Amino acid sequence: MNKLWKKFDQLSTRCYEDMIQSNPTMDNWDEAFSILVEITEEGRQRDSSFAQEIYQLEESIEYQCDVSGWFEDYMDELEMCERYDRLQYVCEKVLQLFQWKEESPSDIKFHIAFAMAGQGKNEETLAFCEEWYKAEYDNIVAATSLIYAQTAVKDYQGAEAVVKKFITKDTVCSEENDIIYSAASHLYKVNGNKKEEKRINKAIKTYEKELEEYFLSLDEEDLDFDLNLDIPDEELPFK
Repeated sequence: MNKLWKKFDQLSTRCYEDMIQSNPTMDNWDEAFSILVEITEEGRQRDSSFAQEIYQLEESIEYQCDVSGWFEDYMDELEMCERYDRLQYVCEKVLQLFQWKEESPSDIKFHIAFAMAGQGKNEETLAFCEEWYKAEYDNIVAATSLIYAQTAVKDYQGAEAVVKKFITKDTVCSEENDIIYSAASHLYKVNGNKKEEKRINKAIKTYEKELEEYFLSLDEEDLDFDLNLDIPDEELPFK
């Protein structure tokens, strides 16, 4: 097991070196992921309770490697390189490997929907998002995914119904719901509803301005502190 972790550490270092050097190959990323799968499966052979949650991989080596952070970067790199088939595979593999009882897999599922849409699997994407939303109808990430999926198949009425559940006239765009505002903006742009598109975009711009003013108001000490906060990455909409 130690040899595998050493190999992962070496490969993950090369991954970030590739990013710095703008190296287009993703061989090191792919191999590092395979090593993580091997570590998990070998650990389970020795102890069936080994690393039931993804963060427990880090615990098992006393946080010598940032597995969760690396995996998030891997998904982003696959997305940027438009390797949608690979992105779908690794996300589905990770969903299957871990229990996701202590951490939400919403980000993983969003990437799956994004990956399927990127492959032109619009009907399959819609079915996936509908099932997800049915199971978690209060999950804003599931709702956002469904809006994009419905928009892609031109079910504008269905998409707008989901939008209206989460965005009313009194709803304010914020860090908690900006992703669904982006989805709504995309919907109204596609279906030609200029009035609603303008209203939604105005709310987004107001939030962005408030966010900018907040960061400009921070002094250097506050900014250093805030940069260490675990703030969710902004998701890109799939079309």
